[in-house]
Amino acid sequence: MIGWQVAMLRDCGVATFLIEVDSVSGELLNVADSFRHDGARVEFVRSAQELQSFLTPDTRLIVQAEAHYFSAPIVADLTQRTATFIATIDGRDENAGFERIDLNTRWAGFAALDAGTARSLMELPEGWSITSSLLRHAVQRGTAFLPIAQGKLQDGDIARISTQADADALAEHMLSARTSGATGLIERHVFGGIAKWLAPYIWSSRPGTKAVEISKFAFAFASLGCSAAGWIVAAAFTALFATFLHMLAGVTGNFGDTVRHRSQKLLFWSILAASALAAALTIADFGQDTTPFVGVSIGLILAAQKIGLPRWCAALLQSPALVAFAMLVAAGFSVFAIGTKMIALAQVGLLVAGLYLPKIGIKNRNQA
Repeated sequence: MIGWQVAMLRDCGVATFLIEVDSVSGELLNVADSFRHDGARVEFVRSAQELQSFLTPDTRLIVQAEAHYFSAPIVADLTQRTATFIATIDGRDENAGFERIDLNTRWAGFAALDAGTARSLMELPEGWSITSSLLRHAVQRGTAFLPIAQGKLQDGDIARISTQADADALAEHMLSARTSGATGLIERHVFGGIAKWLAPYIWSSRPGTKAVEISKFAFAFASLGCSAAGWIVAAAFTALFATFLHMLAGVTGNFGDTVRHRSQKLLFWSILAASALAAALTIADFGQDTTPFVGVSIGLILAAQKIGLPRWCAALLQSPALVAFAMLVAAGFSVFAIGTKMIALAQVGLLVAGLYLPKIGIKNRNQA
């Protein structure tokens, strides 16, 4: 859980992490070393005095309680707030797992404090929690409460992990939410199921999620290289596998909606688009209109992301994997040039049908 928390905050721009410990286990040390290797500063603190030694007057301190889960969008929203706050939920019985602040309020497990709050902490008695003491001190100093809607807990976007059953339920919730969020036909019904099956194995491996992220770019570049060399079947296959790895990375990774993550997605899809265009330029039975048809096909995938479409239509038009599979089939039968034209024309037909047929089950606009 600590690794997840650090990764979420890292994606939101936090560079220094202070972890409260009594003793450092081997697993925790491995987590810290992994993030240090990536350029983050990770330190262990055992007392209020140690905590204060790492702070400067202008430090903004993000406090997150142990074993508390927050989804990536919530972490991104909370870390972007400039004022100090204590995130709270109400004191109803179903929130009993969260630390109580007063009769009607519990701490959601997240706060943003200034350095003054931490620097004013006195020596704590042995066994007292630095995190809880910071919270109490912040309350006494009048730090504003930031209420979190109960629906966020009911939807599983915020959770307190107390038992292995809680952890298993959280993992299932995360996987289901991420795979069901895919709009593409192949992405949701094929890649999603495989990704859910592979996720526990990837999470159990120290370099697992990073290896998947690197691999998707390796296969994307491999597809581009195969296209440039005229190996169209290999290019289509590696492109299809790269889209699977992209889905797998999205299911297993710790990604917030950050500039870095958006830039990486843009780079990935740009490489695959370049691979498709390069394939159209290098095929043996090159025709003057093959490359424009591939460009139209790419443009229709992008346009479909921004248009409200029936679910059946969105599942077909918003699926890069389906286009890559169709191109693989066309290349396998040595009719790639004809296949690209048929794919583009089929996409146009689907778009027209989706816009003009009775709009049953309209899909909300979805970002690529």
